Amino acid sequence: MKKLLFFSILFVTIRTSAQVPIVVYCLGLEGVNFDDSSANCAFIDTVNYPGNVWQIGHSTKQFFNNPYSPPHSIMTDTLNHYPANNFSVFQLTLVKPPYLTDRTVQVTGWNIINSDSAHDGGMIQTSHDQGQTWTNLIDDTSAYFFGPNTGYSINDTVAALSGPGFSGESPNPYDQFGFFAAFPVGAQPADDDTLMLRFVFASDSIPDTLSGWLIDDIYIGLICMNVPQLTAFDQLNIFPNPSAGIFSIENKSREPIGHITVHDVNGRVVYSGTLTGDAFALSFLPDGYYEAIFEGKDNRIVKRLTISH
Repeated sequence: MKKLLFFSILFVTIRTSAQVPIVVYCLGLEGVNFDDSSANCAFIDTVNYPGNVWQIGHSTKQFFNNPYSPPHSIMTDTLNHYPANNFSVFQLTLVKPPYLTDRTVQVTGWNIINSDSAHDGGMIQTSHDQGQTWTNLIDDTSAYFFGPNTGYSINDTVAALSGPGFSGESPNPYDQFGFFAAFPVGAQPADDDTLMLRFVFASDSIPDTLSGWLIDDIYIGLICMNVPQLTAFDQLNIFPNPSAGIFSIENKSREPIGHITVHDVNGRVVYSGTLTGDAFALSFLPDGYYEAIFEGKDNRIVKRLTISH
């Protein structure tokens, strides 16, 4: 049996429209921050979309006055409100090195939305065929958002997008989005090395004086799933789950659990310690989804934990 086990170091080649390879070192919190050469990875297509308003820079708009990590972000125009009848895109093209067999990618980032609710907004799309067709991430069966607070749902319809997306006004200074996506499996090796991501903002025919969509610090990492778990811990139960952070353990195996390591959705280790009883406390962690690795002398298993205070 193979399950999600750990977040690995990954060199991802990201191609621009000219197919110039740029190597970005991705591990946990490193990726496209729009402040250095990694910003070149975000291809803003102004040829096919001459009205494209995505720009990289420092915003002078009040709603976007503080980038998540200064000085720069990518946003729908650094100076002006977004126009009516607009369709703007930027894309990231991830190229998997041939020596890697793992296919699942974790993508996180920070964003602010300020748009006419349910009318204008933004969505994330995936393409598994070199950009010939695009699918809303919510409809991609090989991709999914981490949870209800890290994306949009099938019910969040945005008229200008003709489908679900981010819309309205962000309740926080910055909201995190996060999702898993997969490289395609093709008939030939050359068919399955490329995963394309596209960030689309669209508006209807009614002019507004709103800021649009700002995105900062997109992190990309590979999820390793090629380390088998031994089955001695298959009957390990963690309850209640979700909980406010106090979890109990029911271990029906003969091997005691000696250690626990907990990762957040960004792959960061947020807790690591020795288990000495049949319960453990994570109540100091904020609400969200976590992956916990339980280890004994010869076995290990991963459990998804949900904290909700």
